[in-house]
Amino acid sequence: MSRRSLGSVLLIVWGLCPAYSQDSNLLTAAAAAAPTPVTLSLTASQTAFPASTGGYNFTVTGNATITPLGTSMVNASGNVADVTSLNSTSPIVGTVTFDFGGGNTLTGTFSIPAGIVLPQIGGSTTATGSITINGGTGQYAGATGSFPSIGGSGTATGTFTSTFTAQGSGTITIPGNAGTGGGTMAHFASGAGWTTIVTVVNTGTAAANVQLNFYDENGNAVSLPLVFPQSASTSSSLLSTVSHTLVAGAEFVIQSGGQKDLSVGSIQMVTTGTVSAFVVFRFDSSGQEATVPLETRNPSAFVISFDNTNGLVTGVALCNVSSQPASVKVIIRDDTGATLGSDTISLAGRGHISFVLTDRYGLTGGIRGTLEFQTPSNGQISALGLRFNSKGAYTDIPSIAK
Repeated sequence: MSRRSLGSVLLIVWGLCPAYSQDSNLLTAAAAAAPTPVTLSLTASQTAFPASTGGYNFTVTGNATITPLGTSMVNASGNVADVTSLNSTSPIVGTVTFDFGGGNTLTGTFSIPAGIVLPQIGGSTTATGSITINGGTGQYAGATGSFPSIGGSGTATGTFTSTFTAQGSGTITIPGNAGTGGGTMAHFASGAGWTTIVTVVNTGTAAANVQLNFYDENGNAVSLPLVFPQSASTSSSLLSTVSHTLVAGAEFVIQSGGQKDLSVGSIQMVTTGTVSAFVVFRFDSSGQEATVPLETRNPSAFVISFDNTNGLVTGVALCNVSSQPASVKVIIRDDTGATLGSDTISLAGRGHISFVLTDRYGLTGGIRGTLEFQTPSNGQISALGLRFNSKGAYTDIPSIAK
C-alpha cells in the first residue's frame, strides 16, 4: 500500500472519498427537499357577486403572516357553485397568491368543504378549510406544501361582502435555488474531527428571514447535531433545516461537529432579504481552518485550478443546486491549456460528491492544471476546492466563473 502524506489523509477524513469506478459514482436517487414547518395568520375582506353559470364568484384581498417566511399581501378568487338557504351545498374552491414583495410569491389552491353557513348582514360564521401550495416566484419558485387544516371566522358586512380571519399550520418546501437572496455552500464536513461553522450576516436595512437546508450526498435532507454559539445553551439539536429571523446588521452562527462518524454534503440558503454567508472548515486537533464564501453565481461553468506538485494534494467538492438530477461534464487541462481528458459526473437532485483529485483522475498527479465543471442546461451547480500540503495545512481554492 502506498504511503499517503498527512495532507492526503486529511482530505479523505474531510470527506473526499478515494476513487470509485465511474458507474459507482452515478447518483440517481430522487431528490428530497427539507420541508419547513410554518404557521399562517391572515386577515382579509371578501366580495362576492352572482356568477352567470349559477352560484357566486368572489375575490379576497388582505394581509398574512407566514412564519418564518414573513408578511405578505393575500389575493384570492374562487367560486361556490350552489347555495341554498344560506348554506353552501358545494365546496368553496379557488386560487390564492401570497405576495411577499420583490417578486417573491407563493401560489396555490384552497378548498372549504360544503355545508358552511353564510351569515346574514352583521352575523358571523366559522369554517375549516385547507390550502395547497403548488408553486411560486422569486425565492419561492418551485415551492410546494400545504396547510391541511385552517380555521377561520367571518362577519358579513353587506349583502355580498364580509371580513374574516384565519389561522393554521403546515409545511412548505422551498427548493433553495441560488441567486439574489440565497446561495449554496458546496460542501460541509461534520464529525470525525471536522467542524463546519456557518455565519450568516444581514447586510440589509430591514429584518430578513433565513432558512438553511442541509443535504447529504444523495440530495436527501440530513440531520446534523447543530450548536448555536450565540445562545445560552451549549447542547446540540439534531436538525436538517434551520430557520431564523435576522434584524438589520445582525449575524447568526451555526456550528456542526463533535459526532464520531463523518457526515458530508452541501448547504443551501434561502432568504427574504439582503443576506450573505460564509462557511469555515475546522480540523479540531490542529485548529487549522479554511473559509469559503456563499456561492451565489450561476455561470456556464466553474473552473478550479489545481497544483499537485511538491507534495501538494487537491480536493474537490461539487453539488447540484437544482432539485432535478444533473449530468455535469468535466474537462481536465494541464497548465498549458492542453486537454488531458474529460468525464461526466451524474448527481441526484441536490446531490453532492467530493473526492481527492488524483484518486479520481490519476493523470493529474504531479502536475498543475485546471478542472472545468460545465453547468447543465437549465441547471445550476456549485464547486469548491481545497489544497493541502504534506504537513496537513490547507487552504481553499476559489472557483472561477466562466
